[in-house]
Amino acid sequence: MRQHHALFANFILRFGKKELIDYAETILIPALTDDTRVRTYGTRTSYRIYKGRVVRLDKDGSNPTIALIGQFIKETELVRYQVFKRGEGAVADEAALASAPSAFFVLILNSHRLIYFPETPDAPDLRAFKATIKRFVSDRHREYIDEIHTIRKDSREPVTKTALREEHEVPTLEIIPLTGKEGISAFVNQFSVLKTIEFRIVKPNAELEGHEVFRQLREISDGLKSSDTRLRTSNPDGLDKTKSKKTINEATEQGNQEVTLHGVDQEGNKLNGNNEEFKISAPVSKVPVAKLTLAKKLFGIFTGLVAKGIIKVPPQTAKVTNIIEGMAE
Repeated sequence: MRQHHALFANFILRFGKKELIDYAETILIPALTDDTRVRTYGTRTSYRIYKGRVVRLDKDGSNPTIALIGQFIKETELVRYQVFKRGEGAVADEAALASAPSAFFVLILNSHRLIYFPETPDAPDLRAFKATIKRFVSDRHREYIDEIHTIRKDSREPVTKTALREEHEVPTLEIIPLTGKEGISAFVNQFSVLKTIEFRIVKPNAELEGHEVFRQLREISDGLKSSDTRLRTSNPDGLDKTKSKKTINEATEQGNQEVTLHGVDQEGNKLNGNNEEFKISAPVSKVPVAKLTLAKKLFGIFTGLVAKGIIKVPPQTAKVTNIIEGMAE
């Protein structure tokens, strides 16, 4: 029986100084719950979200947990050009077969943590998911600007689209896999010589940065209005692997940094890696057919990893609490 695994990531959606929760109801939710939205890729492939909806994951009571769930589907066409026939070899025989591999996602609005669950072989990966969500959110952002402009153009306080875009800034999206201490250690151990570590500083949602160095770098980056800030440390003779593990873990445990490693393995071959190589995953047995049941099962696995300290979740701010409670009513 095929073993299924869930992946976990930090979903960092920003609108300039504002963040995901500020536009959850006006932009994010409409973008991910409209089944008519499609992103095309090439001539044979398209991506869509099927039956995206808002659900409550916890039992009724105080401190509600609200999530966006849905099926991320890759519609494509598998094409063959030849078949093998005994005595003839490869023979021209063109045929096409429609295919729709999928993944299921649970985006927890309280903590902007993403649970990503590939449902089939060849399911679309997180890169395809990110590109699709970014397109849908950007399209919805333009629609939102148009809606406000239409409402206000004949009012006593008309406003230009330029002014509206300055007030409601263009969205940016980062989806960074959450990493685990054991995975980091195992990957770093593959290096005979770890020559370079590079950290890409990503502006987070509301959570505080746990490491003072990265907090200071982010403040400098914001002050300079930098769009790309990196910290690079290197030594051709090899960085200290024990201390490298600790630093990488501290930098990535909240999903706010992308880390890239370069060096050579035990055989002297070049070895490179990033968050993808040491991301946290968890096995999922007896996958439910009902999607809400699946969402709650995945959420249970997630909360179990949080309880064990494997996944870090930032404290919920008062603003997030107020908005989430309003959505739960």
